Amino acid sequence: MEGVQFSMGERFRVFSIGSLVIVILILLTGCSGFGSSVSPATTTAQAERAIRMATDIAEDMEATVEVIYQQALATAEARQILLVEAKQWPLIFLETFDENERDWAEGEDEDPQYANILWSLDEGKYQWEVKAYDGFVWWVMPDMEKFADFYHATTAQQMNNPEYGEYGIIFRQTNDGDYYLFEIDEQGNFAVYIHYLGEWESLIDWQLSPEIKIGKENHLAVIAKGADFIFFINDQYVGGITDDRLEVGEAGLLIGLSYPEEEAIWEFDDFELRSP
Repeated sequence: MEGVQFSMGERFRVFSIGSLVIVILILLTGCSGFGSSVSPATTTAQAERAIRMATDIAEDMEATVEVIYQQALATAEARQILLVEAKQWPLIFLETFDENERDWAEGEDEDPQYANILWSLDEGKYQWEVKAYDGFVWWVMPDMEKFADFYHATTAQQMNNPEYGEYGIIFRQTNDGDYYLFEIDEQGNFAVYIHYLGEWESLIDWQLSPEIKIGKENHLAVIAKGADFIFFINDQYVGGITDDRLEVGEAGLLIGLSYPEEEAIWEFDDFELRSP
């Protein structure tokens, strides 16, 4: 992507410089110079001056393009460095779902308005089998402390249709039921929301990401430092936000369906939490 952008910039720069020589030459010689009695020596001197000015401006433009390009590379590199560092932060816990030591929800639960859900731990996977009565999202959290700065990640997969099923992670969940949500769907989209004071607000609206593997496992991760959040899918940066409304909280897992009578199965693995 960066190479394509840079190539387009190069083509635009070359075209602009060529046009710039002509424009500067016209400005220096004067529009009336065409067909006027200006001497050849004067015209030559003006042309040489125009070329020197165009060359200087071209060099400045090239330097600007290079700076922008290097800044973009540096930002991308900085994000990846931060991701590597965050994966080395002290481990708070890594849930492999081989056993249920942190009191994850198990068995069957039903809300007559929204859904029937069956949770089970099977061969190191945390499975959710769901039938919707209406559109809904449903989250669970393990026994844990509240954290402000952290690296939070999980691996998850929707095992069957419907195509608009959604799943992801929540973080900084408060005692009042407020939280942030990072999720993906089976159309290859991701989104970031906040549930705050009983209302939903989009922080990154649903958008396509080539990093999402439709019909396969996806690794979702968020790095939180103060009011800044950076999001990764399969270890690739997909977006970032700044929001200071929820400063500390717990983390968990979430799924959702959009329409009545929809049924779906999800599997989660390797729920990981680290803090600097």
